[in-house]
Amino acid sequence: SENGKSSQCDWSSRFRDPSRPLVLDVGCGMGVSLLGLAKNCATDDTQDRKHAGESGNSTCQSPSSDIPMNWSECNFVGVDLSRLAIRYARGVSERWGLGHCLNFVVDPAEECLANIIDSYPGEVRLVMVQ
Repeated sequence: SENGKSSQCDWSSRFRDPSRPLVLDVGCGMGVSLLGLAKNCATDDTQDRKHAGESGNSTCQSPSSDIPMNWSECNFVGVDLSRLAIRYARGVSERWGLGHCLNFVVDPAEECLANIIDSYPGEVRLVMVQ
């Protein structure tokens, strides 16, 4: 939809592989957190990694958890009520080539969460609430 509403979600049109684990950021604002996490799943990230001196294996272990996260193998959804912030986040995501793994929606948190619980085909790996 024009607003990117999750209530009308067709996951296969939003992600290249909708079975990948999902990372959700509720109250994402301009998407800074998700953009940072998703940058490793760019379609043409070889040059970016070479330029940044990264190895490409972006596994990070949370200090409070024994569960390693391989961010490059995840899909990402950011949800916020601010259309302006979401437009900004979408613009950066498009410029960085992250459209296949990162999606931003303007939606109330409750509706987005209910839709994901009811319909997301993969595992919800992490939910961040701002």
